Amino acid sequence: MAKTAAQRKADQRRREAEHLKAVGASNLSMTVFRGTSEDIQFLTKIGGFEQVAEMLTVLIHNARIEIERDTSQKDVLLNVTRLRETK
Repeated sequence: MAKTAAQRKADQRRREAEHLKAVGASNLSMTVFRGTSEDIQFLTKIGGFEQVAEMLTVLIHNARIEIERDTSQKDVLLNVTRLRETK
């Protein structure tokens, strides 16, 4: 007997939940101010990303790779004082 639309949807939700659990996914929720929001949109646009989450994921992974390759990059990429000086 063929599955109903509701059964197919339930199966899809179950598979998605299992996948998220298998890859250790978690939700990230945060409040950002106007300047940060504008920077996020800028990076998303110039990076050619359709979704902010994709841009943030790529940016985070690339920052880690860069810091592991050259630890002095930590002082550039994670420097709060420098950030405040440019605003």
